[in-house]
Amino acid sequence: MIAAFLQAEISSHRYSQFILPNLERNRLARADLIDRPDLENEVHNQIRRLLLQYRGYGTNSCLFTGFPTDVVWRFVDIEPHDHHMLYCANDKSQKSWVEVSEGTRSIQHIAARLCSMEAASKTERETATRVRCIQKDLNSGKMMPPLIAIEAGNERLVLVEGHSRATAYVDLKWPSNIPVVLGCSTKMREWLYY
Repeated sequence: MIAAFLQAEISSHRYSQFILPNLERNRLARADLIDRPDLENEVHNQIRRLLLQYRGYGTNSCLFTGFPTDVVWRFVDIEPHDHHMLYCANDKSQKSWVEVSEGTRSIQHIAARLCSMEAASKTERETATRVRCIQKDLNSGKMMPPLIAIEAGNERLVLVEGHSRATAYVDLKWPSNIPVVLGCSTKMREWLYY
């Protein structure tokens, strides 16, 4: 999960500023740690855990406030008929996916709003721009990192990372399976963004 998270955010204009300087300052190779990670290398795994602290991982803060430590992760594929299961994290901040979803948290609802050009606020325009850029990449054949989600019951998969990519896939009615790193814990309701 940690490697997938860093792979997704290292190219993001919003989050790369927290990863790349740490790699450079510590003279760490991006290729070895993030692009082609050796998940059997415990030293590298520890470095990746430390790198992800900018999002609160391992410190019980920010995105990972209340996130259980006993999460079991596995790779799954979301089939096209299961797009309705994707929901955004319950971020109650002013500029959030919950706002764009009009409180539904449904990625399908967000995609429909952006598609019908209902996006009016600055947050919605910024979201639409990010989604359109990802759609261009998807349509040109670019491979995307897996989404990261947790099982929330009631056939809901709540995104931890990958809201823009998920919205791009759903809006395009992506015909192929979507790769997801999926987490499960009996304590998941303790996560702040559950």
